[in-house]
Amino acid sequence: MANHLVAYSDDESSSESTGSRSKPPSSNAQSRGKKITPQTPPSPHYPMTQSPLIPSPFAHKTPTPNRHFSPPLEIPISTIGTTSPPSLPTHPLEQDLDDVPLSVLHPRKPKRPRKHIAVKQKPFCTPLTRSATQAQLQEDAKSRAKCRRLGKSPVPPSSSPVILDSDDISASNPSGTHSQSKKASKNMKTFLEMGKEKYFSTKPVLRGRIFHPDILLIDVVKGICELLNSQGWGDLFLDTNILVHEKEVVEFYTNLKVLEENVVTSTMKGVELVFDCLRLEEILCILSVGLAEYVWATDEQCILTTKYSQGRVTSKAMKVLKGKMAPVHKLLFELVHKGVLPRGHRRHIASFHDMGIANALERKEPVDWPSLMIKHMARISDPQPGSHQLAFGNLLMRVFTAFTAPLGEGRALTRADMFTQSTLAECGLLADPAQVPIAYPRASGPVTCLLKDLQAARDQCETLQNENMSLRTELTASKEEVERLKDQLVQQQLDNNARVDRVLQLLASSSSCPPNLSQSSS
Repeated sequence: MANHLVAYSDDESSSESTGSRSKPPSSNAQSRGKKITPQTPPSPHYPMTQSPLIPSPFAHKTPTPNRHFSPPLEIPISTIGTTSPPSLPTHPLEQDLDDVPLSVLHPRKPKRPRKHIAVKQKPFCTPLTRSATQAQLQEDAKSRAKCRRLGKSPVPPSSSPVILDSDDISASNPSGTHSQSKKASKNMKTFLEMGKEKYFSTKPVLRGRIFHPDILLIDVVKGICELLNSQGWGDLFLDTNILVHEKEVVEFYTNLKVLEENVVTSTMKGVELVFDCLRLEEILCILSVGLAEYVWATDEQCILTTKYSQGRVTSKAMKVLKGKMAPVHKLLFELVHKGVLPRGHRRHIASFHDMGIANALERKEPVDWPSLMIKHMARISDPQPGSHQLAFGNLLMRVFTAFTAPLGEGRALTRADMFTQSTLAECGLLADPAQVPIAYPRASGPVTCLLKDLQAARDQCETLQNENMSLRTELTASKEEVERLKDQLVQQQLDNNARVDRVLQLLASSSSCPPNLSQSSS
């Protein structure tokens, strides 16, 4: 019974001679990088059997349509058994060229950038650390502060506007409300830890604002003063001789209590101060009628925001930046923010009540300033909404004087407490910026008084030096006159002596004449 071994190959080498096809599989394994195990020649008693070939992944190739497959060959068993296998080669067989990848035969050259094209460098990424985060926060804070100083809004126009209700941010902005509530709780905690007296002693005193005498002749300032006179406030914004007693103001706010119906009670150096709107009207000599709303929640039809922003805000805006206002409205905002209801924060943001009071002043509508002052005092004395400065330092002096309270050493208003040419230049009301003095001396103040005394002493010293020089000149002239008189006196003495000598000679000559002449003459 004949046993046929059939060998299949899908390579072109399958059509070669039978001797080449009868090679042992060990040579193929060696040529393909496999480990070769030594084999013993087959014994004539045991015929050699050939295992089927295992296709190699390197030798596998997709057949082409032109490839011709040779038919399998039948090899008799007797031939296989009697034929001895060829000896194994001492070196590995060379691989077929079809088994080598094309990328090895033809490696791809690396691409080189053109000389005239800049190579795009990968940016160096700095690791984000705690110090870098703090520096970024400080940079953002400086940018926001610069935007507020220049009157520019750091918030893009597409974002939702922030509602400002008096001094607090409304609940329309969750992040702002959260920060405000956090600041308020922190301020309340500080108030409870420090105590009422120590808490108010750390707050700065706002001395108010008045108009400097040098700008009263400017047309815009004349118009503002006319608006103030229509309210009866002209004297309060023109008094430059008023003093501010800061220690007494701190004690007043420390003991301040606002009762029902806007009744204020406080004690200052053992003197009880009790007044309401009518009493404050008598003290300040102003009317207590008119606009008295301290909190403005809405603006119907956006009249105020459209007017004071010159139509450059959205219909839902609740605030107006100072930079978007007209020059006259900027000055009115400064008057309200620093004179009528003094505050040390949000100096470039006009809320509803700022614009409402400025609009009433512009339209000459009555404003109940005493009621607004009492409501503002109640807001200052309450630490729960947040920290606030101590306002009305210049006006409380009149209240202390009306109740005959003992006052200590006061502080005069300085140029920083006045509306000057620099203020008008910031508002854009000066046609010629050169009108603003670079370093103008302050009008009052302890240091200013000392400087004035020093300047007066220098002027007096210079005057005395001039008088001394004139006296020295007169003394020199007098000495010359004395010398001249001395010479004249000596000359006169010489002349007198000459006359005396001549007289004596005449007398001597007359006494020596003969006696007959004397008798004849007799």
